Amino acid sequence: SVLLQKRAQRIDAKERRVEDEKNRLMAIERSIVMAEKKLAEMQSIASRQREVAEGVARVEEFEKQRKHREELLRDREMKLMHEEMRVLKAKAEAVELRDTLDRQRIE
Repeated sequence: SVLLQKRAQRIDAKERRVEDEKNRLMAIERSIVMAEKKLAEMQSIASRQREVAEGVARVEEFEKQRKHREELLRDREMKLMHEEMRVLKAKAEAVELRDTLDRQRIE
């Protein structure tokens, strides 16, 4: 009876150790699953951050090109204004020359 009782205690102790080990392994498995979820979440965040960075780079490039086009347009406008001034000056000189010729004819 004492031998049976000791044997039963050893079996109980072994079962408890097996159960403890099973619980420990299940806890490890849960932590692995959580780590995998966290990794997937971080990868998703990194992917979104890359997309945002690419979008920002596209916007910056677009802005750079827009500013360049604006500069070209301003340059063209300045050239046009200079050309208009030359035309107006030439017209004024022509009117002055015509007036001078008219006065000379009258005299």
